[in-house]
Amino acid sequence: MIKNSNLHTNYIRKPHRKRKIRITNKKRFTFFMILIFTIIISLGYTLNIAEGASKTEYTAVTVSYGDTLWSIAKEYNEEHLDSKEDVRTIVYVILNENNIDANKIYPGQIIYIPLTFK
Repeated sequence: MIKNSNLHTNYIRKPHRKRKIRITNKKRFTFFMILIFTIIISLGYTLNIAEGASKTEYTAVTVSYGDTLWSIAKEYNEEHLDSKEDVRTIVYVILNENNIDANKIYPGQIIYIPLTFK
């Protein structure tokens, strides 16, 4: 049987000393910290704007017999928007938001109208 005392010591790791990080150029360090801080703040602000823009609220309108998109838009404009918006704009938004054809609405169909037009 061969005994080797070095065999055991080959597998033991020696503890590493922690290196100290030295800041050699304080102006460069300050510049990069300000740059990183500015980027983080800008991204947060951009994400807030994007989140706010995507939260459009809608009201659901059920189409009755004899209704047209024009009559629905005109009624909605008078009741909810105090006639502040052009009816053509409301019809256009309804068509785009619901992905429908103006000539193909039917009684019982539910149409979603945005509560704000900006």
